[in-house]
Amino acid sequence: MKLKKVFLLLLLLVIAETWMACCDCEAPKYYNYTHTGMVLLNLDNRGQNPVIASDYPIPKDAYGIRIILTTEATARQKPAFSFFIQSAYAFSCKCEAGTQYLPRDSVVNLRIFTLNDFDAEYPAGSEISDYFRILSSDHYATVPGYLSQSGATFTYNEPREVLLNTMLLQPPVQKGNYRFRIEIELSDGRIFNKETDMIELR
Repeated sequence: MKLKKVFLLLLLLVIAETWMACCDCEAPKYYNYTHTGMVLLNLDNRGQNPVIASDYPIPKDAYGIRIILTTEATARQKPAFSFFIQSAYAFSCKCEAGTQYLPRDSVVNLRIFTLNDFDAEYPAGSEISDYFRILSSDHYATVPGYLSQSGATFTYNEPREVLLNTMLLQPPVQKGNYRFRIEIELSDGRIFNKETDMIELR
């Protein structure tokens, strides 16, 4: 009986050693990043993927705005240790990314305004956020739907820019030149305000 117990213990040690050799993961390093500014670009969404539009007219039902949130790395974050999470990674033999950047602040509000008369209901200066949707991989999300998601986590050497492609799903009644203003509020109270370049919608 004792021999069986010793044999079982040795077998478990061999299995544990095998798993450790297989999952020789370095402890991931966690950092924070903060949003530092905003850049706006007009988009042409006629093709398979939206492209940046410079100074040519765009069909009014194919217009979008690319919002680029610039970021900057901040202090390193010390993660809380969880035995169950560590065990789960060990038995799945899947290592976490070596470096991860987590958001220190998040977008809590995003508003889009027209600077021109848009239709009978929305004159110049009106908020038209409901007319836009945020293109997320293969589906469109409403602005509230996007805001309910957590901030992006980056697994690169440096945090990347956050890209939001906001597409106009309800075009203006009249053709003409249009400009829009984007207002983004962050969880730390900061507000980014910026206007798009003038674009002709036909």
